[in-house]
Amino acid sequence: MGHDAGALETGSVRVGTLLALGRASGGFHTDGIWSRPSRAGDSPFDAAVGMSVGFDNWLIPKSLNVQPSANAAYRSSGSWQVGCFVSVSASSENGIRDFSSSEVDFPEQHGGGVPWRGTYQGVQR
Repeated sequence: MGHDAGALETGSVRVGTLLALGRASGGFHTDGIWSRPSRAGDSPFDAAVGMSVGFDNWLIPKSLNVQPSANAAYRSSGSWQVGCFVSVSASSENGIRDFSSSEVDFPEQHGGGVPWRGTYQGVQR
């Protein structure tokens, strides 16, 4: 929204794909962009195509992850952009939050062996 009159300044729609193979991932995207022209005669519409690549590098398995990634895009107005990033994430829960409940025995692992799924002692959970 514009700061002067509450008018919409810009909007965009992105359609894309993501492919993950092991620890590597990549994707392509297309953007449709509308923005209020800043100069008379500028087109309010623009489009962009781009790609990104990334790699998961677990320094401490399921606890400390360093993920380098890069992306690039070309806009129909003739401009381009390139970005390089390094994401660092850490978990004190040994990565448990990264798995669905059907893949791990949580909280059985931390709950003294007390089951939490299914039926036991006549109780449906």
